[in-house]
Amino acid sequence: MMISTLCRKISQNVERPTPSSTSRNLVLFIALFFPLIAFAQLSDIPENQIDITVKKIKASQFLHQATFGPTLEDIDNLAARMATIGDNNALHEWIDNQFSLPFTANESYEQLTRDMIADDGFAVDSAPPTTDGLNYQIQNYKHHAWWNRTLRGTDQLRQRTAWALVQILVISELGMGLNARFDGQWLGIPRYTDLLMQHAFGNYRDILYDVTLSPAMGLYLSHLRNQKGDTSRGIFPDENYAREILQLFSIGVYALQQNGEPLLDTEGRRIETYSNETIRNFARVFTGLSYAPSNGRDDFLRNPRNMFAPMKMYENYHDRGEKTLLNGVALPAGQDGLADINAAIDNIYAHPNVPPFIARLLIQRFTSSNPSPAYINAVADQFSDDGQGNRGNMQAVIRTILMHPEARDTLQITQTRNTNGNYRLDITGNNPTGGKLREPLLTLTALYRAFNVQASHPDGRFRAFSRSYLTNQGINQSPSVFNYYLPDFQPVGVLQDNNLVAPEFQIYTPVMMSLFSNFLRTPVQGRTFGMGENGTLDLTAEENMAVNATALIDRLNLLLSYGTLSSAVVDEIKTTMASTNSAKSRVELMLLTLLTAPDFAIME
Repeated sequence: MMISTLCRKISQNVERPTPSSTSRNLVLFIALFFPLIAFAQLSDIPENQIDITVKKIKASQFLHQATFGPTLEDIDNLAARMATIGDNNALHEWIDNQFSLPFTANESYEQLTRDMIADDGFAVDSAPPTTDGLNYQIQNYKHHAWWNRTLRGTDQLRQRTAWALVQILVISELGMGLNARFDGQWLGIPRYTDLLMQHAFGNYRDILYDVTLSPAMGLYLSHLRNQKGDTSRGIFPDENYAREILQLFSIGVYALQQNGEPLLDTEGRRIETYSNETIRNFARVFTGLSYAPSNGRDDFLRNPRNMFAPMKMYENYHDRGEKTLLNGVALPAGQDGLADINAAIDNIYAHPNVPPFIARLLIQRFTSSNPSPAYINAVADQFSDDGQGNRGNMQAVIRTILMHPEARDTLQITQTRNTNGNYRLDITGNNPTGGKLREPLLTLTALYRAFNVQASHPDGRFRAFSRSYLTNQGINQSPSVFNYYLPDFQPVGVLQDNNLVAPEFQIYTPVMMSLFSNFLRTPVQGRTFGMGENGTLDLTAEENMAVNATALIDRLNLLLSYGTLSSAVVDEIKTTMASTNSAKSRVELMLLTLLTAPDFAIME
């Protein structure tokens, strides 16, 4: 379905606009991989505003990559610093300021969850009553906390980094009883997210170690209560975590060069990084871990669930035999369990695959689905050595991702004088394979943050009931350890033909597109938070500008799409807005068209 048809359906309030998956995806493919043919524009810029407008475009693009969505104030402030101290200096300054914001326990997801439960008069193991047709499951409060931190928190880069890490080192409330209500132990899920928040600007080795001892991960990937082998009793060490820490959390399946390209043997074949025997040996390393003692119980097999402390090593259940790990490194027999685990983490962490493997995954989550070998190499080099001899410095890695030319120099901006004396800025992409499809969840956060959504609850906090089917990205609801989508997913057609990937397209299904585009009418037309609560979007300024379509489009184009709306989409928006004289309706039609346009969906 072409954009014009979609706009007309929205304007007619069709109950369920259902885009054709083939034509819709084709439009998105073209916008992503052939950006040079699509001219975007800001239409009516006074001459004395050109320089600062260009800086606002660049600031908006950067903030969409580094945060859950900017406000106009955020864009204006960063652009002003760019004008004062230079573009790169201002962006580095912004990153430094974000790195300096501490993570404190009283601002954690877990604590906020507990506070909101208490404020509403519930207990962590209670079953709130059904009200207004909504099932108030107590476990939903962890989703409430996530939305509050995401929409209100100033530590946006830490949150975006943690969101990236959550999608690499996956746990899910959908598996292994993590979300069971009893005794409030489901709070181990936000505590796991807090662990990644805490380490987001730290060292990747620390992340691997603490994730290994996390009871949430232990329960999800079943190395909790993993026992040493005893063939006489039919006991064999569980291999689940051993496999995933190698395959998904660190090195991947095949050997890589520093630039992410495959390392080939003399016959041109890819080289496997580990064997089934390697996994069996690592599985033996991760034996002997169980819940930390609680409620007076200290027993490997009978400890009650304890999601609030790292797992404890029980030596009697740990395999103390010799183990051969990656690259033939042998762990000596007789070592204590935690010594084995520390040595195994060191063995994994030192593998040459870790820098390029993790670099590519993180780049995909921030800026580009198909980073070039040079981009991966630059980030992997920083992972290997931050310039001061430190390996795995997350701050150095994140800074390089955000400041690399493939993230920063992707827009070409030219100016043309209009007949009224003002200028049109034409914006084109200059990397045909760069950019990424915006995650559905990032569409919602960008919308809510841009228009300062306010909660209706007396304490000012959102009670947002997760509806994962609307985005296929329910918080902590990955369908598997492989995340919501695979990093190498290739939709059939243009992408596959060009050997390019687009991970987010795996969840951007025809059904989801229909549900999601239809759902967007809730916050836009109803001015509500749209997740089971009557929050409010502030569109007052936009309604006051509605009589001037060009000015309104330029404002929202800059705010939500950093000027990349094509002239064709702008023309469609103007045509659609002209169908009504209502300021409210004009703003709604403009926003709905923008949010469903490929120019917004694709982050250059």
